[in-house]
Amino acid sequence: MSSELFNQIKTYRDVSLIKLRDRTLLVIACDSAGGIGEKEMDAVKVSPYILGRFTSRVSLMEIISINAHPISLSITICAEPHPTGDLILNGIKDELKEIGLQDISFTISTEKNIKTVQTGLGVTCIGLCKNDNLLLGKVQKGDKIYIAGIPKIGKEVNLNDPEIFDLKTLLKLKELKNVKEIIPVGSKGVLGELENFSICNSLKYKLFNPLPIDIKKSAGPSTCAIIFSTDTLKSEFRVPLYLIGEIE
Repeated sequence: MSSELFNQIKTYRDVSLIKLRDRTLLVIACDSAGGIGEKEMDAVKVSPYILGRFTSRVSLMEIISINAHPISLSITICAEPHPTGDLILNGIKDELKEIGLQDISFTISTEKNIKTVQTGLGVTCIGLCKNDNLLLGKVQKGDKIYIAGIPKIGKEVNLNDPEIFDLKTLLKLKELKNVKEIIPVGSKGVLGELENFSICNSLKYKLFNPLPIDIKKSAGPSTCAIIFSTDTLKSEFRVPLYLIGEIE
């Protein structure tokens, strides 16, 4: 890789941003899951359909949360095409349909040579965004910190759980003018994401006491999100909304 190209690539949180022409950015995010499915060695027993929905949801959230538009998915299925692969793909397609992206392009690979006894899945999402439209780097002193959704992991995660953050909620939040940045929370937990945010942006934060959620707990497949807002957010969303702190 040339040094010139390397200078055009930046990583923020779990997203890579590559500068293209006309102030356009190519944005890349990915997520993986292992040992989750219906095979004999899977630690968490769940339908491959559900696995497809939540794993694709994570990478889509990372792209959409910074105001980029998804244009393609790369799907790596570490299992046979039928029936596991088909069920996973059905889940991914339904997740895309939820937000009107059912016509997005796919690149798919499955395991066709070796019998697998444990399910593995990787989903990479690619998007585009104009540099001026990025929902990044706008948080300032005095902004409020909210959590939408509740951290959950493993068997706690259910598709229709009203306490879990989802793509529809993300799209509604992203359109609010007072929202400065949205961070989907995964295995690092809320505290881990806040610490990373603080370092990347050279900002300090203050948390209120007591806290309504466990900020150290993994949020699994982005079951909650951190929202930075200039004003008070109203609890008008499907998921629980908690004010937990502010930027100092």
